[in-house]
Amino acid sequence: MHKLAYPVIFLIYVTCCTAHATQQIYVTNNGNNTVSLCELDQSSGKLNQCTTTGSKFNGPESITFNHMKNIAYIANNDSHNITQCTRDITTGALNKCQTSGRKLFVPSSIKLNYSETFAYITNYEGSSITRCSISPNSYKLDHCNTTSAGFIGPTSIAISQTTPFTYISDADRNTLFKCTISQSDHNVSNCFPTGSGFHSPQGITLNFNEHYAYISNDWSSTVDLCQVDANSGDLIYCKSVLTGFSGNGSVALSPDNSHAYIPDAKSNSLLICLIEPSDGTLAHCETSEKTFNNPAGMAILDVTN
Repeated sequence: MHKLAYPVIFLIYVTCCTAHATQQIYVTNNGNNTVSLCELDQSSGKLNQCTTTGSKFNGPESITFNHMKNIAYIANNDSHNITQCTRDITTGALNKCQTSGRKLFVPSSIKLNYSETFAYITNYEGSSITRCSISPNSYKLDHCNTTSAGFIGPTSIAISQTTPFTYISDADRNTLFKCTISQSDHNVSNCFPTGSGFHSPQGITLNFNEHYAYISNDWSSTVDLCQVDANSGDLIYCKSVLTGFSGNGSVALSPDNSHAYIPDAKSNSLLICLIEPSDGTLAHCETSEKTFNNPAGMAILDVTN
């Protein structure tokens, strides 16, 4: 009997330790003013052990983290502000949440520049982009000013980490814009349409090497895939690769670029798709077993480093 006990204990030990999550996904629930935190199974892409985290959200639409993964910024389109939370690096929980950022008008998306000196926020009803300075000590957003007008309904922003280009979706114009951020005054400028065939684009997401862009379209309930021209930064060869998106969110990509997550507000769930490494297309999509409440923005973190 004692000899049999040892392999049983050994098997339980292995199961425990290999199940440790290495990726976490945060999902904003626009319908009930919460943020969900789930562990991700890296091999299957499935969601496990979901719970709500953080506080002081009001119509949370978008979420982003700094490089150190210890600060989260959530855009609230109902209270017209940003919630800033501290992330527990051990559990992933959001705490010490406070208001950060002013002069916003239905903020729908927030992104940080590479050096994390500025945050850029799309104002859907303000038809503009707001730029805020990021305090190096408190990480708070200060000195917020509108830096670019001329849009009608900007919904999302993606800032390239390797080129001078920034991409902004304008849902009311059915258009994607390619812009630059000035090195002198850090304003968004020189915006020109790029790509084609969009239908109320809600979000734009660049993949890890910035060869592809994924655009979620509200009116057509589709996700488009565009190639990013390596020289000009233009979006080219755009085509629909998925039907089933609904709501106001963006596509999220796993850190290893193996899975894509698409919010579906109608079913209050996420679509989980495999990414074809050869061409970036989406395949073998499944609906998440975990449910949400009008899911919109998402952020996925690799928590192994």
